[in-house]
Amino acid sequence: MPSMALEFCLFLRPTHADTIASWTFENCYQTNAVTGTDSSGLLPALGPAGSLAWGHHASAASAFSDVAGKSSAHALTADHWAIGDFFEFQTATLGFTDISVSFDQYRSGTGPTNWDFEYSMNGSDFIVLTNGFYALDTASSWRSLSFDLTSATELADNANVYFRIYADSAPSSTAGASRVDNFIVLGQPVPEPTIIALSVVGGLTCVIATRRKR
Repeated sequence: MPSMALEFCLFLRPTHADTIASWTFENCYQTNAVTGTDSSGLLPALGPAGSLAWGHHASAASAFSDVAGKSSAHALTADHWAIGDFFEFQTATLGFTDISVSFDQYRSGTGPTNWDFEYSMNGSDFIVLTNGFYALDTASSWRSLSFDLTSATELADNANVYFRIYADSAPSSTAGASRVDNFIVLGQPVPEPTIIALSVVGGLTCVIATRRKR
């Protein structure tokens, strides 16, 4: 049987990331198409109060609507894309660190191919990740994407953070569409001070127990 020291060491191992906010669009989606430069429905997330999602396009002819998602009934879609148009998500990461994001994205045969993933602390100044550029090479197919933002420490434990899925290329037709589904923000809970103190003690216990075995 493992010693108490070893059991405590195992207890101190990092846990899996928790979901901070998620948009599956199953309970919060556009029931009717909205035409204009912005989707009028600021869609709430399953998560912190005030978490929202929306889209912005240059063309006033853009239609934002609800369509079939990835293995689900609902996702958010838009047409009339242009370079610089985007889907955007806002939430809080209070009490969390080591942020990461995952989502599913789809493009029609004439939708934009090239994209980038960005984040911001104020909703106006956005930063593109080094690995944030990607292509939806296969038309009429869903692609699952994930981005590790642990190096962006400013995103941790923050009252407002913003994420954008930004079009880097124009569609071959104004009817070209892109959909987003299952947008999930993940993080590690910030340890309570008492847990940190126990971790220090436990770490010393692990070191001592290891040395005694030599």
